[in-house]
Amino acid sequence: MPQYDKDLQADCLKTTPDTVTESDCRAYYRSDRTAGFRLVWAAYYQDVSTNNQALDDLQTASACCGFFAPFRCLNDTRSFGDFPSLNKVSSIVLKQRMSCGHHASNNPKYDYYLAQENCLEYFDATVIPPIVGGCKYDLGVGSCANDEISIYSQGCASAMEDYMNEKLLPPAVFFLAASGVNMLCMVICTVLFFKRKYEDVFPTYEQDIQYKNVDYPKIKDKFVVKPKANILVKHGFLTPAEMHTRQAAISSSAQSSSVPAGSAAGDGQKSANV
Repeated sequence: MPQYDKDLQADCLKTTPDTVTESDCRAYYRSDRTAGFRLVWAAYYQDVSTNNQALDDLQTASACCGFFAPFRCLNDTRSFGDFPSLNKVSSIVLKQRMSCGHHASNNPKYDYYLAQENCLEYFDATVIPPIVGGCKYDLGVGSCANDEISIYSQGCASAMEDYMNEKLLPPAVFFLAASGVNMLCMVICTVLFFKRKYEDVFPTYEQDIQYKNVDYPKIKDKFVVKPKANILVKHGFLTPAEMHTRQAAISSSAQSSSVPAGSAAGDGQKSANV
């Protein structure tokens, strides 16, 4: 989101603003955000091999020239402070936020920007030595830096902001999406962490897996049934005391069935003979 309204920016970047006040434009010119974009413009301006052409294309597409409004340099002696260091920006640009050329004393509203390799104009060429004014455009690229000022002349600061926003939008969306995925994974892990261990996570093996929908007659040779000690007590069908009583009864019955037939009658007969 732009810090200043786009209509205000467009008006302030004209040689003479139509509707906004000088104080509004000065606040826009002196903002940290605008200063940062001018540093990027200066870095592109000095990168003749690649980015210089990008500025020329931007100027052509946006019908503008240079960064700030033509022929309206506002001197700003503040330093860039905590701005990241840009090795491709000249020391003249980094010396202070804005350095102006000669002041056009015949028109107090207009100040030249510093002279450039492709742009140098004289304030007064009739005197010896002639007085150098500077350049009417702020780091203008290509032939537009020598164009005459008209009511349609404007700076490219607003277009530069849009250009950088378009370049930064794809990686910004990617990192936001990656952060969203990471947050979603954290929420899912938190939900799974608080799930109840037995009822919600692990199935009851005997009921849900081993013995569910199994046609045992068809697989009678595939398994062996083995008794399990105290299974009725473990599942709550019998108390330990009841289980002990049943085991004693089973043991007593087994012993009775093991006595040979007729043993009891023989013993009775011996007793009678005695």
